Amino acid sequence: MIIRSVFLTLSLSLALGASLGAQRTSYSFQEEFGKNSWTGFYVVELSRAGVGLEYRSPLEEHIISLDPALDGRSWSWVVEDGSSRATAQRRGGSLAVEAQFGKKKRSAELDLGGLPWYQGPDYSLALLARKGKGAEQGFWMILPQDISFHKMRGRNAGPDSFTLSGVAVPAVRIVLVVQGIPELIWKNEYWYSPEGEYLGFRGRRGGPWEPLAKIWRTDLKID
Repeated sequence: MIIRSVFLTLSLSLALGASLGAQRTSYSFQEEFGKNSWTGFYVVELSRAGVGLEYRSPLEEHIISLDPALDGRSWSWVVEDGSSRATAQRRGGSLAVEAQFGKKKRSAELDLGGLPWYQGPDYSLALLARKGKGAEQGFWMILPQDISFHKMRGRNAGPDSFTLSGVAVPAVRIVLVVQGIPELIWKNEYWYSPEGEYLGFRGRRGGPWEPLAKIWRTDLKID
């Protein structure tokens, strides 16, 4: 079974981005969050300098800059009506965040302790998907709603399958947990093709009380 994508797989895209200059490709997703659903879009720009991600949905916008190792450099976030927004910037081994929620402003800083910062884990975790079963990666994330910092751990759970357009396709499952919280209480799951192509997601955008969210790619063609 072959997954035909509108863009190149991760490793080939990075190689071409380095050799041929900037390239822009697009993803599209169907997203379900509890009883609500919408379409989300990613635009990815690959260049010698790294990767630029732009995510947009009817709810919010994220713009993320990554280095060639898919580690975060900067991030900006704004909700649809502009009432809440945040920006973050890596400064050496630390992360500085500024945010505004209505009329309230907040700022925070974090010592990354040598770990990477994956504000777009669905993209950055593709590298872990190409490693063997049992491989792990620790990293930091920022929760936009309150700009809190969370130390995460991704684990390659090995071969699996994922359903696209009613067809079960070969996949690799990545399990994401918050360090210090048991997997039975909270986990998110990501699926990738064996080549590292992001396929979809199941989990919660926040704590264990949040509605279950599901995401799957809609720009892929299955043969």
